[in-house]
Amino acid sequence: MKFIRLKNIKDENWNKVWQIYEESFPHYELRNIKEQKDAMKDDEFFCVYAKEDDKVVGIIFYWEWKQFRYIEHFAINPNLRGGGYGSKILEQICNDDKITILEIDPIVDEISERRLGFYERLGFNMNKFNHLHPPYKKGDRGHKLKVLSYKCIISENQFNDFKNFLENRVMKYSE
Repeated sequence: MKFIRLKNIKDENWNKVWQIYEESFPHYELRNIKEQKDAMKDDEFFCVYAKEDDKVVGIIFYWEWKQFRYIEHFAINPNLRGGGYGSKILEQICNDDKITILEIDPIVDEISERRLGFYERLGFNMNKFNHLHPPYKKGDRGHKLKVLSYKCIISENQFNDFKNFLENRVMKYSE
């Protein structure tokens, strides 16, 4: 599997990357394309897709700062889900000493329980912090999410560092 980092939308697979992004998340968790293009110019933002046999198998959009990595969006091509690609991508992305953080929806049904189980099997841990993700678009509200971290439970100071980065750097690229 090959990982390709995008710095603009001129890549031949951009349309497929954007399609997976838009199909995989609710509208209130999505950036507009203008903000996405601006974020892609930020050196701390990694807009990456995974490719195998000339197919875009998944996308992972993440940020790196200090000792942290924040996975903002992660999705597998809907036609290829269940094939182990998600595990392979995360294992390769998380194979260093950075504290990797991601968010998932609150656990309220079987789908959210399965999603949590997927991440826990890979080594992610649920953290105790109440978290309200800021809105990406004007007129939307923040939404409650659960914070997971890879191979550790983060401290309150680490959570506050993440929250500060999210609010002041990541969300700079929103309406």
